Formats: sequence, structure tokens, C-alpha cells
Amino acid sequence: MKNKSFPIIFTLIILIGAAVSISMIASLKLKMQDTTLLNDCRKEIEANYGDTARYPDTPEYAIIDINGSLIYKNGPGVSDSVNEAAQYGDAVFDLIVEDAVIGKIIFKNTFRDEIKSIRKSLIIIIAGFTALELLVMVLYYLYLKKKIITPFKKLGDFAVRVAGGNLDVPLYMDREHIFGGFTEAFDLMRSELKKARIAEKKANDDKKETIAKLSHDIKTP
Repeated sequence: MKNKSFPIIFTLIILIGAAVSISMIASLKLKMQDTTLLNDCRKEIEANYGDTARYPDTPEYAIIDINGSLIYKNGPGVSDSVNEAAQYGDAVFDLIVEDAVIGKIIFKNTFRDEIKSIRKSLIIIIAGFTALELLVMVLYYLYLKKKIITPFKKLGDFAVRVAGGNLDVPLYMDREHIFGGFTEAFDLMRSELKKARIAEKKANDDKKETIAKLSHDIKTP
């Protein structure tokens, strides 16, 4: 895979994740509660106040007194205080018996469960795309390590060996990584330096041999 492919893939993953999340959010349509149904339920509760056996089974609601104490509740997910109802967008009606407000009736916002479901789905989607992005980043790092970091380190080690006078170990040439051309040039430099050192040694040896012969000839009559 080429070097430019990773940023493109990473960008595409982010864009796809954002598009899916936005699409899910855009598909949400706020469902207004049936006010007629809620009013009918309220009237039935008020008409049969005190006789819980005759209270409607649906929708889900809670009854609190004027002091905020819970009197009745027909669903586990129903708010049991006005503050909590306001937080979740529940519908709140006055409980009127004999022309006196004696409490409140809180009807559960049915859209709340759908929001929770969408939220869970979004969390799963975001987590999945995040994991995918991390995977791409790890693969990209491994790619950089193989194609750039490791070859560069080898070049550095090679330069240290050459500077120390070790010209016998060749530099492995790999044209697949970014420094492929450099490795060939560096190894050619090593080879030429080795030839020059051999030629210099031979010249020094010849010079010493010539001097030795001249010295011998001078000393010998």
C-alpha cells in the first residue's frame, strides 16, 4: 500500500462515521404525545381518585401529591418528581379533584426510550469507527516503521561503521523503501572507499619496499 493511501483511508473512515451518525440523528423525529389520550387518562384518574384498581393501565404515569410525595406509579421508567419530569421532557398535568389542585400527574415521555436506543447505537457506531481508526493508525505506523524508520536506522548504523573504518560489511539494498536509491549510493561509496584504502595500502607497501631496497643498495658496496 502506498504512503498516500493511509491518510485517504483514515479520512474516509472519519467521513463515513460522521455521515452515519448525522444520518441517525437526522432520522429522529420528535414524537409528540397524544394530548387527547393524556387528557382522557387524567379525567379517568380524577373521576376515580383514591380507587387505584380503576386507574387506567396505559400510558405510563405517576401521581404525586401537592407536597411532591409519590402516591401512585404504574411504570418503572416514570419520573416521580416535577424536576425529573422537566429533565426528561415528561408531560405534567394538575390533578384536580372537587375543583381543587391536590397534586400532579406525570406522563412518561415515550420518546425517551427511543433516545436511549439511538444513544446506545451511536455509542456502538462511534466506538467501532474509533477502533477502526486506531487500527489504521497502527497499520500506518507499522508501514512507516518498515519503509522509513527501520531503513533510516540502518543507514545511520552504516554511517557509524564507515566512520569507524569498517568497510567490509555491505549495506543491503532494498528498492522498495524510500531510501532504496540512497542505499545503493551509500554502498557504492563504501566500495570505493575500500578500493581507495586498498590502493593506499598497496602504495604505502610499495613505497616501503622501494625505500628498503634503496637502503640495502646504499649499504651494500
